[in-house]
Amino acid sequence: RAIAELNAEISQSLSDPAALADQHAQIRQQREDLEALQPEPERLAALDEEQRRLSHAENLLAGLAQVEQWLDGDDAQSGRSLLLRAEQELGRLSAFDAQLQPLEATLEEARLQIEEVAREVRDRAESGELDPARLAKVEAALSSLHVQARRHRVLLSELPAVLQDLQQREATLAQRISRAEQFDLELARLREAYLKVARVLGKVRREAAGRLASAVQDLMGELGMAGGRFEVQLSPRPPEQAHPQGAEQIEFLVCANPGMSPQPLRKVASGGELARIGLAIKVATVDVDDVPVLVFDEVDSGIGGGTAEIVGRKLRRLGDR
Repeated sequence: RAIAELNAEISQSLSDPAALADQHAQIRQQREDLEALQPEPERLAALDEEQRRLSHAENLLAGLAQVEQWLDGDDAQSGRSLLLRAEQELGRLSAFDAQLQPLEATLEEARLQIEEVAREVRDRAESGELDPARLAKVEAALSSLHVQARRHRVLLSELPAVLQDLQQREATLAQRISRAEQFDLELARLREAYLKVARVLGKVRREAAGRLASAVQDLMGELGMAGGRFEVQLSPRPPEQAHPQGAEQIEFLVCANPGMSPQPLRKVASGGELARIGLAIKVATVDVDDVPVLVFDEVDSGIGGGTAEIVGRKLRRLGDR
């Protein structure tokens, strides 16, 4: 069975070794192309965010400058200026109404927050820059990733799963190619092990065949087939053929009448003869066979007298077991 399974694997793996190698090379190239683009989810998100920022850099810088002017510009109508004026006015009025003091403190806190936002907006605007070269590089990377997504017919977000699948397929093919290189050695090892046990089995069979043939032939004489012959033929199978039943093919040969050469039992025995020979085989092997139920079809066909009595005794012996 191990040899048969290995031969099936060899047939599958080596039916076209060149095609297998080409497939492996193709998968490896696809994996390398996609791996070089680093399609990890974090990088895809970072590229997308950077592309949006760089492509709108001019608009961002202008907008940030406007926001800073509104919040903390030189204009008396800026947010900071208006809050400061309101805070000072509440400070003046709180001298007449102490309940206004908390409102003054709240305005001061709001003014300080506005100033902090204005500083961050100014810093962001000053650190921002128009970088067409970087934008082109980012857009080229995204374009390459989109090409790969179209090639594999998936969404951009599914490219990491595609890369993982390519890696697994490449590893599987590499394993098959590597294993194919070991096929000859493993097959030779299995054949050697098979032949070793097959030789042992063949020796035991040849010894048992002689004993079985002698016992069955004697019983055939008792069962009304005097002069009949029974032989066990062990024909070697082709050396390259490993078979679950061993290295020999077994055939029972029989002749019911004296002077004739034995022929295959399955071809020459009549129904009654077949039944009695079957009875003889079962009687001869009763001590080693472990069949719980036997059915004989007209085992006493065409016999009578003493032979019929013997058949009955043999059946009873089997029945006892």
